This record gives sequence, structure tokens and C-alpha cells, in this order.
Amino acid sequence: MVTIDWKRHGRALVLIDSANFSKGAETIGKRVNYRNLARYFRRETNLVQIVVYIADFGTPAHAAFMGALRHIGYQIVSKPVKTVLQSGGSPDQKANFDVEITLDAMDWISDYDTLVLFSGDSDFAALARRLRPKGKQVIVCAFRHTVSRELRAAADRYLNIPDLGGGIMDWGS
Repeated sequence: MVTIDWKRHGRALVLIDSANFSKGAETIGKRVNYRNLARYFRRETNLVQIVVYIADFGTPAHAAFMGALRHIGYQIVSKPVKTVLQSGGSPDQKANFDVEITLDAMDWISDYDTLVLFSGDSDFAALARRLRPKGKQVIVCAFRHTVSRELRAAADRYLNIPDLGGGIMDWGS
């Protein structure tokens, strides 16, 4: 377990790429415990906001899940899933949030000192490189097997999610 003094990092904005985060957890047979994740960051940081970027699958069960996230205290940014046909004709469902996450990080720049980004996507390396000269710290939280080299290099710090502790990860069912 990693010990980090979050309070010394000032005001924290936590942005979560839900698809990246959840998929990484599934590959190691675990699930994200969003309730414990929110508790962890409320307790350990000077939290400005915690935001989940999540695809809307349009089902009652998924609407209930997003409602539960709101009740826990997450701000939700969602959009409908779109189906894209792959070259072989098989459908692939997509709802990427790279642009929304980047725009929010830039729009809220005066409100935080440290961006805590839950994603391993290399596309966010450009965001990290843009924020650091503006005096912002970027801490990337991702799974060791899903974080890109580019993002790790661009961030001030990388944390392997299972090392955070706090009950953030549950064993999958």
C-alpha cells in the first residue's frame, strides 16, 4: 500500500474516466467500489470536485447506477453510447470522454492545485504537459497493466490503483 500525503498537494480535482478505470479493474478480476473511492478522496484530500465520465447505456439499471453515483456525491458527465461498425462488420460501442475531461481540467484550472486523473490513456499526456507549466501537479491513478508510458512520463506522479488501498477495489462477482 502506498502512503501519500494528499493534503500537501493542495486542492484536488479528481477526474475519472469510468470506462478506462472499470475495464482495468475487470482485467484483474476486481470491481471499483465507487462509494469507498469517494470516501477516500473526501477523507484524504482537499477535494474540490470528484467527477465521473460515464457512458449512458440507456437502461433502467444503468440510470439507477448513475443515480447512485450522484447520491454518493459524484458529479456525472455522460453521453449516450454510440455503435460503430468495425471493418469486419462487427459492432463496437463507444463513448469516449477525452475531450470532455481535457476541457474540464482546463476550465477549472483556477479551482485546483492537483489534478488526480483516473485513466491510463496516452491521449492525456498532452494535458499533463500543458498543466505542469501552469503550476499544476498531475497525479495519474491507473492500473500498472493499462497505463501508457507517455502518460506516466508526463505526470508528476503515477499511482497503481490497487496500491491506494482504502477499499477502492472489491473482488469481482
